[in-house]
Amino acid sequence: MVKWNIGLNIDVERLDKEHESLLNSVSKLSLAIDSDVSNEHLIKCFDSFEKELIAHFHYEEDLLEKCDCKELQKHKVEHDEFIKKLPQIKEKLLNSDSYIQAKEVVLELTDSLINNIIEDAPLTNCFNKCKITNNSKEKTSLHQKLINKTINTFSFTKRLILSTIVPLVGMIILGIVILFTNYTEYQNIKKTATISLVLSEVNKVTHTLQIERGLSCAVVTSPDNKFTQDLKLQYSKVDDSIKKLKIKLYSIRDNKPTNIVKIFDKIETKIDSLESIRNKVNKKEISVNEILKFYSNIINNTIKLNTKISILNNDKDISSSISTLSSLLYFKESNGLQRALGTIVINQKDFKSREYYEFIKLVGSKRTFKKLFEDTATQNQINSLKKSLNIADTKLLSSYESQILNKNFENLDEKLWFDTVTTHINNIYKVENKLLISINKLIKETQDKYFYKLLLWTIYIFSVLIFVQIILHLFFISSKNQILNLTKAMKHLASGGRDLRLINSNLKDEIAQLHDAYEITRQKLLKGDMLTQLYLARKEAELKNQQIQNNALEELAFIDPLTGCVNRRKFEELSNLELQRSSRYKNDLSFLMLDIDHFKNINDTYGHAIGDDVLKHFSNICLNLARDIDVIARIGGEEFVVMLPETDVDGAFIFAQRFREEIYNSEIVVDKQKIKYTVSIGISIFDIEKDTDIPMILHKADLALYQAKDTGRNKCVIYKEN
Repeated sequence: MVKWNIGLNIDVERLDKEHESLLNSVSKLSLAIDSDVSNEHLIKCFDSFEKELIAHFHYEEDLLEKCDCKELQKHKVEHDEFIKKLPQIKEKLLNSDSYIQAKEVVLELTDSLINNIIEDAPLTNCFNKCKITNNSKEKTSLHQKLINKTINTFSFTKRLILSTIVPLVGMIILGIVILFTNYTEYQNIKKTATISLVLSEVNKVTHTLQIERGLSCAVVTSPDNKFTQDLKLQYSKVDDSIKKLKIKLYSIRDNKPTNIVKIFDKIETKIDSLESIRNKVNKKEISVNEILKFYSNIINNTIKLNTKISILNNDKDISSSISTLSSLLYFKESNGLQRALGTIVINQKDFKSREYYEFIKLVGSKRTFKKLFEDTATQNQINSLKKSLNIADTKLLSSYESQILNKNFENLDEKLWFDTVTTHINNIYKVENKLLISINKLIKETQDKYFYKLLLWTIYIFSVLIFVQIILHLFFISSKNQILNLTKAMKHLASGGRDLRLINSNLKDEIAQLHDAYEITRQKLLKGDMLTQLYLARKEAELKNQQIQNNALEELAFIDPLTGCVNRRKFEELSNLELQRSSRYKNDLSFLMLDIDHFKNINDTYGHAIGDDVLKHFSNICLNLARDIDVIARIGGEEFVVMLPETDVDGAFIFAQRFREEIYNSEIVVDKQKIKYTVSIGISIFDIEKDTDIPMILHKADLALYQAKDTGRNKCVIYKEN
C-alpha cells in the first residue's frame, strides 16, 4: 500500500505522527484483506482507524483555533464530510464479494485520507507564526540570525552591489600589505633556498671523483689489472653523481649567485673533458701527475663552492656550519690524495720520486685540516668524526704511513692500502652527510624563522580577509543563496524529490514569488505522486489476483503431476532455447535418454499403483542428483530425458553412471516386499557441425539407449557414429 512520504510533514510533531499512523492503519486494513481474515477482524481494524481519525481531527481543529487560523471553518467542514462517509465505506468493505472489490474499497479510503493530509500542508505557515512547528522551536545560531537579518533588510540588488564593492576594497588593502612587508624577506629566503640545492650534490661529486682519481692512478702505475674492474664501476658512480649535480645546477640557472658563477663554469668545463682523460687512463697513455692535476682541479673547485657559499650566506650559523663542512672536505681530500700517492709509491717503491715527497707533505696537511675542522666544529661533530673512524683501519693506515716514511716498501700491499684508505674516507664521507643534514636542517629552521615573521603579517591579512568574508557572506552569499537554493530545490523536484520546502523571507520581492511558485508546484506533484501510488496499489491487487490464477494454470500446463518433472511440451521449449544458446556461445550440451528396465513386468507383477511409486522413486533420485541448470523431463510412461547444459561427453557419462548406480543400489519397500530395478541410459552430445535440432540429438540418444538394452540393460552407452 501507500507509504508515508516525509514531504507531507507540516513540521508539527504530533500532527505528522498522527498522519503517518492513520496511513499505516489503512495499510494494516489492506494487509488484513490480503490475509483473508474474518469480518470480525476487519470490523476491529476499521473501528480502530475510525476512532484514531476522529481524535486526530479534534486535535487539529483545537490547534487551528488556538492559532486563530482563517482556514479553521473550511477544515471543520471537510472533517465532517469525511467522518460521514466512513459508515458507507465500512458497509461496502464488509459486503465485498471478492478480493478485488475489498481492495478497491480500501484504496478509496486511502485516496480520501491522502487528499485530507495534503490539504493540511498549507497550514505550516499558520503554525509557524504561532511558533509551534519544529523549525520555530529550534535554536538559531548567530550566523543564521545574521543571514536572516540581511535577507529581510537588504533587497537582492543592493546585496549584489555591496557584495562586489566590499571584497574589492579588502583585496586591494590585502595586496598592498603583502607586497610592502614581505619583499625583502622573500629575497633572502630565495637566496638561501637556492644555495642549499647544490650542497648535497657537490659533496657527492667530490667524493666519487676522489675515488676515481685514486683508482686511475693505481691503474696507470700498477703492473697488473687488479684495479681495472673497480675503476670501470666507479666511472658509472661518478657519471651518476655528475648528472644529478648538472640537474641541480640547471634547476637554479636563473637564480645562481653571481660570485660563484665562474666556479660553476670551471667545474662544468672540466667535467666535459672527463671522458677524454678516462680514455687516456684506460690506455695508460697519461702520467700520474696529469691525473692528479686534472682531478684535483675539479675537486678543489667543488670544495671552493662551499667556501664561497659560506661567505655568501648572511646567516652566521649557516656560514659557520658550511665552513666546517669545507674543512672536513679538505681533510677528506688530503686523505684522497694520500691514497692516490701512496698507491703510486707502493707500486714504484721509489723514495726519490716526486710522489714520495708529495706523500710526506700530505701527512702534515692532513693533520692541519683535521685541526681546522676541530676548531670550527661543535663537540658533537668532533665526537661523530671520532666514532666514525674505525680504530683498526686508523692503526693500519698509521702503520703504512710509518713504513712508507721509513722507506720500507717490502711488506706493503697497494690493494690493501687503497681499500683501507677508501674505507677511512667513506667513514669521513658519512660524517659529511650528517653535517650536511644538519646544515639543511639549519636552513629549514632559518626559513621557519622568516615564516613565523611572515605569519604575523598573515594573521593581520586574514583578519581583514575574515571581515571581508563576513560582509561577503552576509550580502553576496545571502543573495545568491536564495537563487542557489531555488535551483537546488527545482533539480531535486525534477529528480523525484518532494520533501524539500523553501521558506520565504518577510520581503515580498521577486525571490519570494519564485519560492511561492515552487511550493505550489511541489504540493501538486506530491499529490500526483501519492495518487500514482494509489493507482499502482490498485493494479498490484489486480495483478496479484491474476497471478494466483496463472500460477495454478502454469503448474498444470508444464509439470508432470506424478513425478514432478517437466512434461514433453515444456522440455521442447527449454531444450530449443538451450540449443540456441549453446550454438551461439559454442558451449557443450549433453542429453540422456533413460528407460526403466522391465517396467512392464513391475506393473504386471505389483500393479500400476506400485508402478507409479517406482516412477516417483526414480524421478526423485534423478532430481536430487541433478544441478539447478539441468532439466529433467518425462516424455513417456517410463521414459525420461535429462538435458545437461555446459557438460561434455565425459561429464555426461559420469552423471549417467552415478545415477545408474544410485538406482541399482536403491530399493522400494511395498508391503514388506523389497522391489529393486535398474535403468538403461543412452547418451548423445550436441554436435554443432552436424546437429540442427533437438529431435536429431534425441534420436541419437535413443539409439544409444537401444544399444544399452540390447547388450544386457543396466548400462550407460554413448552414441557413436558408425
